[in-house]
Amino acid sequence: MADQPNIPPSSSSSTAAAPAASPRLITDPSDPRRKVPIKKANSPFLAHQAEQARRRAQAQAKMASSKTSSPPSRTQRAQTRKQRSLCASLIKWALVGVLFALGAGQFIAGDILWGYRGKYVQKRFWFPPPQRLFTPEELALYNGLDPKRPIYLSIMGVVYDVTDGRRIYGPGGPYDFFSGRDASRAYVTGCFKPEQGHLTHDLRGLGVEELKGVMDWAAFFQAHPTYHQIGKLKLEPVDQSKPPPAPCADGKGKEDV
Repeated sequence: MADQPNIPPSSSSSTAAAPAASPRLITDPSDPRRKVPIKKANSPFLAHQAEQARRRAQAQAKMASSKTSSPPSRTQRAQTRKQRSLCASLIKWALVGVLFALGAGQFIAGDILWGYRGKYVQKRFWFPPPQRLFTPEELALYNGLDPKRPIYLSIMGVVYDVTDGRRIYGPGGPYDFFSGRDASRAYVTGCFKPEQGHLTHDLRGLGVEELKGVMDWAAFFQAHPTYHQIGKLKLEPVDQSKPPPAPCADGKGKEDV
């Protein structure tokens, strides 16, 4: 027989097919007994499960910490009771002091308030009347000419009820020209005649001391025990094209009103 040529075996017959690589597995955060493959499609699910597991671990650690915290000791409880007792004693003795002062006033002076009638015992101080905004025309209606209306005046744009001073600010009173208007300038210049032009809120040209005097008058009405603020005045703009009122010869300066 003729020698047959050596034919190399085909690669398909000589080489076995390589087995497919198995996917890597990772423990499911929601169930440690379960393994899931690491795939791109599983990434959002795995990230979510890991976050949930982290939060549960934090909550459990917090609960464990609160359970292991020790209750207040006997010394701490005693100190707390002592502080509360001290506060209660201070309040009690303060009330006793107030009652003693009121009783002594009634016994000695015949008045539990010892004759004090300042603004702090006035109902209007604790329950002020509703505030309103006046126009000059509206404020002029409260100049005291109508006996059925209260008497109002304004200083630096703040309106006060001075009805309790009717003998002073009412018609024929020594300072009736202040009623129903804002005459802030006249309080320190003493120029009370209408033709002198000082019955105005125009403070131009006043010196430092005079301006301080106006502020003092505003504080006087604000702190008065029977006069009380009832609103604001919508002041008319000052005409800058005109000069400020000229000094008057019979100015009296600041007087007690």
